Amino acid sequence: MPRLESQPRASSLDSRFLKCHRIAVPISSILSPKGLWTNADGRCLDLLPPTGSEEAKKEDTDLKAGQTYKIVFKTKEYFERTNRQSFYPWVEISFVINNPGEHYHIPLLISPHSFTTYRGS
Repeated sequence: MPRLESQPRASSLDSRFLKCHRIAVPISSILSPKGLWTNADGRCLDLLPPTGSEEAKKEDTDLKAGQTYKIVFKTKEYFERTNRQSFYPWVEISFVINNPGEHYHIPLLISPHSFTTYRGS
């Protein structure tokens, strides 16, 4: 049974302290980008304010069914801090929220010359 949690979570398996941003799409209107750092487990847990909170209402960040969202991982900054070069200066992951009541976990697996992502559980 899926966890009923409406905030997307992002994580990166090679990237403790990788900066990530959440950006609402369409690309022509970037809404409230918020830069966060991954925690010691490589996760950005608070990409959005809690659903229904005053902050969520003020920023209009409650997830909407059928809406496309994007997370941007600033990978160049991370690799530079670890004295490595990276082929990818950032990684953008776009995804559609079909059911705002479901849990969305969006892992990023990255090395200096490759990356992959998927919808986690």
